[in-house]
Amino acid sequence: MKRIFIFLFCLITCLFIPFKSEARKSIAISGFGGGEFPLLSSYPDLDIGAGGGVSFEYRFNQHWGISTSLSVFAHNGEGVSAGDKDMLFLDVPDVDLKFYFLSQERAFDPYISAGMGIGVLTEGSIDNNSGGAGIGSQVGLGSDFYLKDWLSVGLLAQFKTLALIRGSSQSSALLFMRALGNFTFHFK
Repeated sequence: MKRIFIFLFCLITCLFIPFKSEARKSIAISGFGGGEFPLLSSYPDLDIGAGGGVSFEYRFNQHWGISTSLSVFAHNGEGVSAGDKDMLFLDVPDVDLKFYFLSQERAFDPYISAGMGIGVLTEGSIDNNSGGAGIGSQVGLGSDFYLKDWLSVGLLAQFKTLALIRGSSQSSALLFMRALGNFTFHFK
């Protein structure tokens, strides 16, 4: 028990000791990639997809930033959509508000994000009305790890929803979990 207390004390102390005291205002450009995992079987029933995209962020001050991203993830059908291949899930665009937890600049910079966006699912290899478009939302938890003042790498876990409207007035709810890695260039 004493070792756990000492470990937690050291961890908290390291997180709250700043290596700089200035605010981190910046414009950033990111490239990201990872996996998208469907959480709900709906129509179309999608398998695990891989993809990536690009993100642009403006950080107002040490705590707040806004970002917009464009991405594409490739999926194949499974279950009731088996045999339907090459469906693309596009975010065109997503807009997120980010809150960074720490008050002082550190090499480790955790954040939460929440936002909305427009999503498009392209028709797959079978013409069966699986494609459509809709509006969605997302919430995420991530962190940036600064290698230099101008370069960081990061991880993001994101829960994403989409209300998909398909042809003939049909609709579906798509729920995804995303695990993403990124590299970011920062400009002051």
